Amino acid sequence: MSRKFLSRLALAFLCLTVIASSAFAAYTVHPWVRGPFTTRALMTGRAAVVGDYPQSALTAFKILEKGGTAFDAAVGMAATMGIVNKPMNDFFGGDAMILIYSAKDKKLFTYNGTGWAPKAATIDHYMDIGGIPELGVLSAHIPGGFSGWMTLLKDYGTMPLSEILAPAIHIAENGYPLDGSTYGWLSQKDLTKFNQEARDVYVPNGKMLEIGEIVYNKNYAKMLTTVSKMGYQEAEDYFYRGDLAKTFVEFSKSEGGLFTLEDFAEFKAEKVTPLSTNYKGIDVFVCPPNCQGMVLLEALNIVEGYDVKSLGHNTAEYIDLLTQALNLGLEDRNNFMGDPRFVDNPMGMITKEYAKVRREKDMQPGKAMPDKLVAGKPVEFNQFYREKGGDTTFMGIVDTMGNIVACTTSICDAWGSATMVTGTGILLNNRMTYYLLEEELPNHLEPRKRTVQTITPSIALKDGKPCLVFGTPGGDLQEQTKLQGFLNVVEFGMTPQQAVEAPRFQSLHPRGLLAAFKAAPPRKIGVEGHDAAE
Repeated sequence: MSRKFLSRLALAFLCLTVIASSAFAAYTVHPWVRGPFTTRALMTGRAAVVGDYPQSALTAFKILEKGGTAFDAAVGMAATMGIVNKPMNDFFGGDAMILIYSAKDKKLFTYNGTGWAPKAATIDHYMDIGGIPELGVLSAHIPGGFSGWMTLLKDYGTMPLSEILAPAIHIAENGYPLDGSTYGWLSQKDLTKFNQEARDVYVPNGKMLEIGEIVYNKNYAKMLTTVSKMGYQEAEDYFYRGDLAKTFVEFSKSEGGLFTLEDFAEFKAEKVTPLSTNYKGIDVFVCPPNCQGMVLLEALNIVEGYDVKSLGHNTAEYIDLLTQALNLGLEDRNNFMGDPRFVDNPMGMITKEYAKVRREKDMQPGKAMPDKLVAGKPVEFNQFYREKGGDTTFMGIVDTMGNIVACTTSICDAWGSATMVTGTGILLNNRMTYYLLEEELPNHLEPRKRTVQTITPSIALKDGKPCLVFGTPGGDLQEQTKLQGFLNVVEFGMTPQQAVEAPRFQSLHPRGLLAAFKAAPPRKIGVEGHDAAE
């Protein structure tokens, strides 16, 4: 891989390091491009990092500077994100979808670090208690992210955990100033819903921390320090089959939860092959189900049949086209997608032949918000599919060897379950809220099942070489933002910086996974800088 490629790829990453909302990185841009005004200049380098907070990006750079790979740096970065961006992440308590490109293997792999429902988590149980609660231990499933990270390191790690976790441990032990974003998430939350350990961190002595005050989570620092003294497999065993698993289970039982030692001991992250489609010569890769990445691929296949550039960027016709394509993909997700260990996901959904039928039958120019969206019949096109080998935060890392990690991590809602496991500082997710209690739907709750996840990183190749790394937070908005950013670069020639800063729009129809089939959709489109319009 040429130095020229690395420099240009890093250029986009570096210019996006301080962009929190979404991230794109590409090498097919020029150092000086006419187009939309941007507030930050483009930069070049031999390695690249994009993340949520300066501390997170700095952690990754420190590891890269010490000779670590993108894989080492990603794990260190995830650990730091679980400290400084606690409303959205927890290294131990959340989930992670990890998409990588190995320069040595010249292949892409997905590490599915999303957890599963406890064995005792049945529809009957939750119906008996009035549904799945939004907070507390009954809203949390078995965290999968840590297993995902350790599985990645077992395959590609080059540094001991003591070095990988050192920057995060330093921040955790010495505290960090509360930023405005976290303060905002705190002020929007009913802090009486936090359990005592969480209040001790963010509401010490009964008073919520102010911006600039130092946040201390000593128990979390101890957890990181303990794990840092272990090997990769030993650390994973400690979490899922050792003392930490026992701590989780004992805490869950004390709070009326469902966790058992078997739920942890039998859990393992999966290494699987990504899915892809080709858009005008560019291969776009996503994580397979239970990730919603197929929505992006279906939308790209539909849009490819139109002269997108001639419509003009963000014109009414352009917004109408993308909104309809995305709505159809999201509707198919809600009707057909689920954990592949339980559900036969229709691969016909991401074929060109299916997209052609959707264009001809279901696209209605000027009618982006019909009374009712129509799901297609993707299973009828499964024979056309040919498998190819080889609240929330997004991170992207490229090292000097050309290795890439694109990952989206999450604890679901802001502050997850609002519950920290006593003595650990670990904030549990509330991902159980994404399971449905209607048995006729593929994403319905079953023991040991993984819910459909909106967390969805992407990597694109051109002529077999990486050319674009992109992802974003935002639940249902993720594939919508990614589609717009991708087309900004590929169709409209924007630099990644311009692509990120360009105004975006969001379809609020159909409803997201959390509310799928539970309420009438609002039939609105939200545009940045404007109120949502019907």
